[in-house]
Amino acid sequence: MKMGCLVTVIYEDEGRRLDAVQFCDRLVERFWAGAELDLNWWSFEQLCSSQEHAEALEKASLADVVVFSAHSETALPLEVSHWIERWLARRGSREGMLV
Repeated sequence: MKMGCLVTVIYEDEGRRLDAVQFCDRLVERFWAGAELDLNWWSFEQLCSSQEHAEALEKASLADVVVFSAHSETALPLEVSHWIERWLARRGSREGMLV
């Protein structure tokens, strides 16, 4: 029986989403035999929407792996920074992996 693994992906734009898709494809290839990966995807834009913001918080607070895919040369939008603060507070001391 495969172990379940919840993966939440946060991406800045379509280009960074494609990068994250490639990364997650490699995760699936590598861990498919032992883990069933449940992937959910959230854009920075969705994190700014009140309904999707709350759902993304819930998923990310329970995730085993959280993947961020963003441009390194720009600062995070203020709304995304606030979302991260709420996510971390909600997650508490739960262990997981941030990529």
